[in-house]
Amino acid sequence: MTCFSLFKQPTVHSPTERRVDGLVRRLKGHATEGSLSGPCGSGSRGPSLPRRHLELEYLRTRFVEFKDRVRDLEEAEDSQLPKMREGVEVAWKDLIGAVETLMAALD
Repeated sequence: MTCFSLFKQPTVHSPTERRVDGLVRRLKGHATEGSLSGPCGSGSRGPSLPRRHLELEYLRTRFVEFKDRVRDLEEAEDSQLPKMREGVEVAWKDLIGAVETLMAALD
C-alpha cells in the first residue's frame, strides 16, 4: 500500500485518518497509564524510557518531513511531479517505519 492509495478517496474517514486516529488513541492510552511520562513520572520504566523518547522525537521529525513533502507536491509544477511523488513515497515509508518502531518500544 502506498501513501497515494490512501489519499485517493476524499472521504471524511479515509484509511489514513482511521490509522492515525487509532495510533493517537493508542498513544493516549500509553500516556494515561504513565508509560510516556518523564523521569519523575510514575510510569518511568528505567532503561527503556530514553528509547521511547528518542523514538517519539524521531517520529515527530518523520511526520514533519512527510507533511513538507506533501505540501511541496501540492505546489509542484507538472514537470516536477514524478520527482516529488517519489520523495513523498520515501517520506511515507520512513514515517510508517517510525510509527512501527515507536509502537514496538511502547509494548
